[in-house]
Amino acid sequence: MYVSAYIHPRWFESEGDRDLYYLKQIGIDHVDASLNLIEDYGKTGIFEQSSLNKLVDRLDKVGLKIERVTTRGRAIREDRDGEFNQVEELDKVCKVTEMVGAAGIPVMLPLPPELEKPHRQGALLEPGYFQGQYAGQLIDPEMSGWEERTGRGGYTFPAYRHSATVNDDSGGEDSEGVQLLWEELLKTYKILMPVAESAGVLMAQHGADPPITPLRGTPQILSNFADFERLFKEVPSPNNGMTFCVGTRYESGEDVFEGIRRFGDQGKIFHVHFRNVRGRLPKGSGYEERFPDDGDLNMMDVVRALDEVGYNRALDYAHVVRTNGDSYIGRQSAASATSWRTTMIDRFTPSRM
Repeated sequence: MYVSAYIHPRWFESEGDRDLYYLKQIGIDHVDASLNLIEDYGKTGIFEQSSLNKLVDRLDKVGLKIERVTTRGRAIREDRDGEFNQVEELDKVCKVTEMVGAAGIPVMLPLPPELEKPHRQGALLEPGYFQGQYAGQLIDPEMSGWEERTGRGGYTFPAYRHSATVNDDSGGEDSEGVQLLWEELLKTYKILMPVAESAGVLMAQHGADPPITPLRGTPQILSNFADFERLFKEVPSPNNGMTFCVGTRYESGEDVFEGIRRFGDQGKIFHVHFRNVRGRLPKGSGYEERFPDDGDLNMMDVVRALDEVGYNRALDYAHVVRTNGDSYIGRQSAASATSWRTTMIDRFTPSRM
């Protein structure tokens, strides 16, 4: 296992790529990036191979390799009724997958249009806000259900309270909206997966976050282990897997360690978000995004469990917290998360002892 860091576009704004070199300085060799770093992607939903290669080369000069890319933040052309041309959009996702493989990037989070739309409606702020960019705040205070709280010594973290959100029953697990999402996702995956296999790209889908449906009246899927089992069963492929978000799986109320064993034994964990929280949705109706050592889980046990199932890929820090004097992109948060993960990998992974 090795550490990885999410790269928000603001990490690229410093003169001489000083912020990118900072990641290398604190011991990070691999990064997780959104494809909206490529300007054309945010405008058209597609780009040229040369544009992606340019991004790879820029990071390579710093000594950073892209471990995973996400398809967030792209332009999706909709008609007057807010509908998109599924054939056109799926063709773009397939072409992007081929280019990702050609660039030597091993893992990709595919966010098909049918998931991108509810993701935008349920999102806190712009894509990747938690993952390294806060500009003075961690959440949008006008977004129902979220607030900033303080922990030991006054460090600040995001907290979600489900009881404060505006929801109805239209997006429940048996609703028409949820069934439609499943229908469209499976249709997309059955076309996309052969492309991923040919391109040599592992598709690591992330679950709904917060893992609940509806979210502010918006239906969501992939909220629990059973949902992932369904996705893997209905679209069988060695390239069909998951980003195992430790925080999201804990928030859902399910057993994180049982999930690691279940999906690790199947070889379905392609990427890990190493995140600790306090509180769970089923009983407490909310949770807090804490430091790795300040949540409910013993993260050392998480590393051991991952090692036991043979996981040997990235541990990616996910959501940032704010400490005194930190930069707007979360330098201190990145350094702290990197130190924790490196220590746990080196000291508490049985195969390394």
